[in-house]
Amino acid sequence: MNMMSPPHHVSYANAMSSLVIVIGFCCSILLISVTATETITITSHSIVNFTILWVASLLGGYLFSVVKIPLLGSLVVGILLRNIFDINLPELADTIRTVSLCTILLMSSVEIDLQKLWQLGMVCVRLTSLPGMIEALVSGAFASLLFKMPFTLALGLGYILSAVSPAIVVPGMLSLKSQGLGVEKGIPSLVMAAASFDDVLAITGFTVSIGIALDTESQNIFLSAFIHGPLQLFIGVASGCLLGSLLAICRFCRKQWQCTVIAIELSIATTYFYKQVHLDGVGAVATIIMGVVASLISNHPRFVQYAKINGFASSSSYLHKIGDDLKVVWDIALRPLLFGSIGSAFDFKSLSSNVILKAFAIVIIGVTARMITAYAAVGGRNLVRSERQFISIAWIPKATVQAVLCTIPLAIVEKRMDTSENSEILTWAKQIMTTAIISILLTAPIGLMLIQWLGPRLLSKEDEEEVSVSVRSEQETPRLDSKESTSDKRVSPDSA
Repeated sequence: MNMMSPPHHVSYANAMSSLVIVIGFCCSILLISVTATETITITSHSIVNFTILWVASLLGGYLFSVVKIPLLGSLVVGILLRNIFDINLPELADTIRTVSLCTILLMSSVEIDLQKLWQLGMVCVRLTSLPGMIEALVSGAFASLLFKMPFTLALGLGYILSAVSPAIVVPGMLSLKSQGLGVEKGIPSLVMAAASFDDVLAITGFTVSIGIALDTESQNIFLSAFIHGPLQLFIGVASGCLLGSLLAICRFCRKQWQCTVIAIELSIATTYFYKQVHLDGVGAVATIIMGVVASLISNHPRFVQYAKINGFASSSSYLHKIGDDLKVVWDIALRPLLFGSIGSAFDFKSLSSNVILKAFAIVIIGVTARMITAYAAVGGRNLVRSERQFISIAWIPKATVQAVLCTIPLAIVEKRMDTSENSEILTWAKQIMTTAIISILLTAPIGLMLIQWLGPRLLSKEDEEEVSVSVRSEQETPRLDSKESTSDKRVSPDSA
């Protein structure tokens, strides 16, 4: 045997690294090609507005971070800039929304813990699905009644309103967990696990409903329902499996930032590609499935063993690092731009008090139905009445998904329809946007305050020692595998 020849696993590692480079290059070419068809007119005026909106929204978010709702600060700043200084970003709104949606879904996708969901059992499944579905149906029914819009379009609004905001709920749950509140029965973990899946269902339901409601090309409602329902879901799952396999290979990147760039390129390129063929919902489903499939492949024993041999992370810890990188991009750039641009689309001059009152009524009725359903959904888990009440209250806050989805119906109407002939549909799309923004302004601060105020009053407290162990293990679990290489290098006393 030639001792100078490298081990076979070294050549495999070089081949995998080369494959990653090829994947990254192909993703870049695909992203450029599919986005090149998007016509965006950039003027000096729009650049100035973009800069003002971003900086002001960033500062507004920083000020509101004192009350732990930075996204609300960006939204308020956007509303003020539009209604006082007439600053708006119609040219870039669609791009900001699409990139933000891809980022949000990718962050949720790479952090989904299937093992934890399995451990929590049917209670988590019920909490994930039932409250959101009931709120969507109830809100949709009342929106159809009050705004006189078709039920499929109203149901799309219902699904927009049904999504809970992990950006508000998760920090609130972590704060309670650090105090030992509800830890013994796993209430914070239950709420956090269900929050991410709740958004997935809401986005999927919205995609199908809006696709059917605004499909102007199909004359057959059953064919339209099939195209925007099962067919889009099937294509999305199939595409997500392919993307997840590619993302799993990206663990062999030598630099972590390369994994993050390829992941977001895959998501954005796929979303824009399917938008070109009028299958708008496929990109969202594919992005969600991508992270799940990548995690399943990365945790496969043979994949883990091969990664260890070649000195790579031994499990899906690289996916959590992708989530961390995306969170930085979200906090600095996308969150202020998204909420600022949504706020700047909220023009008080075009609103009537009648629409605002109806929007308030729809939000309050929907949230009430959601709370009642959430209370019933967590029955049978040895939870006392006060704990079930807290879980139903923790399911109130809305923000992120509403900001991403609320302008999509308006954008579709303006892009694909003759607004002069479809003025009524245009009015309904604006009412959807108004209702979603009001839901953020109403539920985000109230929901967070109720979580912080009622948590210590409704949840039992665990002993201090057990709390520190529980919180520490929760924070370290996703990172254990990334530390194995350093722990393996430690010399035991016996070997010394």
